[in-house]
Amino acid sequence: MKTIKKFFVITILSIFVISCSKPDDGAMGPTGTANVIYSDWATTTFTNVGEWKATIIAPKITEDIVNKGTVLVYMRGNSSNPVAVPLNYVNGSDYISIIYEIGQIYIYSMNDRSSYSFRYIIIPGGVSVSGKTTPSDFQKMSYSEVCKTLNIPE
Repeated sequence: MKTIKKFFVITILSIFVISCSKPDDGAMGPTGTANVIYSDWATTTFTNVGEWKATIIAPKITEDIVNKGTVLVYMRGNSSNPVAVPLNYVNGSDYISIIYEIGQIYIYSMNDRSSYSFRYIIIPGGVSVSGKTTPSDFQKMSYSEVCKTLNIPE
């Protein structure tokens, strides 16, 4: 009988130890997000091709991201205007819009934005953010709210 009790206790303890261990894929727990990718703030050169256009090379935008994920792009001005603005942006006749495809983000603008900084955030499909946020929610959030929700340093 003692052997059965020991076996039972060891089995129960083993289940607790296994269920409390860190996942093999390195995914963060309920307060973090797994696999979210973000770039540094960087400038890019715009060229005039009837409208101003820039290309950001983003190799982490894969076919899976294009089909199932979300890509958010932000712009901020110089040090006198460091507010991060989500793109697409329209103000009267002024606009800045983005299109992304595998490996690249294209930025189109009414004006030359070469002195501005840009940053992108890639959220793979199926990434749970504490079970509360959907991809369309991110489009409605401010830059600060997105960073806070995804634990990204601003």
